[in-house]
Amino acid sequence: MTLPRISDNTIPSVASWTNSPLVVSGVSNLTSAGSQTTFNFVGKFQDVNVNQEFRVTYITPDNPNANQIFPFKRIKSLFYSNESSTMPPCNVIRPNQVQPVIFPRCQLASVPISFPNIQWLTAFESPELCFGSVTDYEYFLPANWKLGSTTSDGIAWISGGNNETVTSDLFTGDGALIRIRASNKTCGTGLRANGPISFVRISRPVPSRIVDGIALLCSGTSTYTLDLIPPGATVCWSLSNTSVASLPSNPFCGNSVTVTRIGTGNANTVLTANVSDCSGIYPPINFTIAVGTPGNVSLQVNETAFDFCNTGLMQFDAFIENPTPTTRLMWSTLGTGASIRFSGGGYTPVFNIRRTGSFDIIGTISNACGTTNYQEGPFYGEDFYTNYCFTSLNNFSVVPNPVKGNMNIVFENQSKTSDILEIRLYALNSSTIVRQWKINGGQSKITLNTSDLKSGLYNVEILRGGTKVSRQIRIE
Repeated sequence: MTLPRISDNTIPSVASWTNSPLVVSGVSNLTSAGSQTTFNFVGKFQDVNVNQEFRVTYITPDNPNANQIFPFKRIKSLFYSNESSTMPPCNVIRPNQVQPVIFPRCQLASVPISFPNIQWLTAFESPELCFGSVTDYEYFLPANWKLGSTTSDGIAWISGGNNETVTSDLFTGDGALIRIRASNKTCGTGLRANGPISFVRISRPVPSRIVDGIALLCSGTSTYTLDLIPPGATVCWSLSNTSVASLPSNPFCGNSVTVTRIGTGNANTVLTANVSDCSGIYPPINFTIAVGTPGNVSLQVNETAFDFCNTGLMQFDAFIENPTPTTRLMWSTLGTGASIRFSGGGYTPVFNIRRTGSFDIIGTISNACGTTNYQEGPFYGEDFYTNYCFTSLNNFSVVPNPVKGNMNIVFENQSKTSDILEIRLYALNSSTIVRQWKINGGQSKITLNTSDLKSGLYNVEILRGGTKVSRQIRIE
């Protein structure tokens, strides 16, 4: 240390000051010359990368209690390892690789991992002080992977630098991380050895989809290929419906397969790829192929879509045997009993049904292969209103409501004695049946025990054949 010249026959004293560095040995080699005094002392810094100071107290001819602070900021420690606020940051490892890094399956793949050396930093300065260069790092790899020539046991960190080669095993580690952190080993033993951890994501892609084939096969052939096939993998193909399409053999093994349209039938068939490789067997990978023009079409009344009895609107749900994204449905009616209100995209046509007259439902269902024509009828508006608006099931009430103990279902008109009524009780907004009864028809009042059910809102649903009605109740 160098001080202003101190008084003869006095020795300065050195003490720990800010952030508590240690004084190992005191003043030695004290000499004065001209206006300066120089001396040596030995100090030891705490393992903390913050400003650390020693205070020297001494006597000069003009000041019997002079003192001076000696700061040391460049402490090579990794104690504070939060990301630096400076740009570029002092202490964040940023690998240059595009992530995730791809390691193909079923082969020992080697990939370089590199990044610029980070710097040491002095924390809590403004701006933070970056200095020097950290050159020692550690890597944590999946078990049986290698850093250079060192094999990981999946437990211990492996020493390395900022430019290393990582080698995979045959198949493990998909979705895992290569962890990298700075090391303080060159500065001495017993120090805080590790800085912040950075990550390199691992991807070991597996076959996931069938590509290069068409979803609608009108005629001829189409070739389908599986993506991301590992080296040496076995791929075997099969079809669920071999009446409309065929493979060279069923099953057929190979990375690609050709599907051939056969016959004149129209239906869906599911092409399935089963893959096995060094890691075992993958879940089947499926691809639906619609073959030919749209197949059979069916319509089903959707009783809950509209209040038919008040509006006259009735929705039908259309189901097609082999739909494709390009399938189009156009609907119309023939006769005076109904008209199309709107098509709802084709799969949910809505009809305005009148109380009198009859009608046929006509559908034109087409895709790129051709058209299927559908016609059903005649239907009579009077039948719809009788079935859905004037049945004994619709004219019922639950008394008392709220229900206490027993629930009484009272019908204004008795159903036929030959009817079997199914009564279901659901918790509100739930599809789970909490209680179910089957009752003979012909009764004007049915009493059911609900005393053991929890208080709350429920839906009572009564079914007779294809007819279904419901009411909301409260149980107390």
